[in-house]
Amino acid sequence: LIDARTNVREVQAGTVGRLVDLLAPDDHAPDVAYVFDFLVTHRLFTASDELFERLVLRYLFETDDRLTHVENQRRRQWRGAVQLRVLAVLYRWLSDFVRDFERDGALLKRLTTFLRVRVSVEYPQLYARLLHCLCEQLDPPILPATRVMSKDTPIDAFVAAMRHRDALLVNERAARHHGAPLFFGSTAVQWLAARLGGDNLAALDDDAAAGSVVLLVA
Repeated sequence: LIDARTNVREVQAGTVGRLVDLLAPDDHAPDVAYVFDFLVTHRLFTASDELFERLVLRYLFETDDRLTHVENQRRRQWRGAVQLRVLAVLYRWLSDFVRDFERDGALLKRLTTFLRVRVSVEYPQLYARLLHCLCEQLDPPILPATRVMSKDTPIDAFVAAMRHRDALLVNERAARHHGAPLFFGSTAVQWLAARLGGDNLAALDDDAAAGSVVLLVA
């Protein structure tokens, strides 16, 4: 509802799907207070895994032959805005309510897979920020597939960790001050080679299976 006197939106009731849509609306900015209230109370009317799946669907915001031409045009026009708003909701969820993921390993795995497969491709800087936030909030603080290394880590350990095509290298110090620079695949290898040297870096196999994530503290 919209209050005619104040022009302020007030959500009083709705289906779960519609309530999730309002977390990341297409044609107006989301209500920050509404997002927080929803995340606090969502377990009263839906499960966290269902909320996550609905957010993923909202992120995709795909066109559909069953929709009208006007609605599909609207989706194409607003898809980017909706995606950024969904990522903002996920960041808030991780920042304030990470326990929803800590106590559900399957949900955590689905989240990290979504971030790696979809978000890292379309919004790499936001992917790095979300991953960095998740690593900081989790208790224990590091994801099972994450290896944290320092400048004193033996070079062989870097080589072993980076033998995966979509291994991720995040410069943590720069992340804190400059928006989480990150590097993938051969770019990460070149970055390491320039700073660490060593002939065995040339042996890295960028075509190996996926799965490793590296946080470089430097």
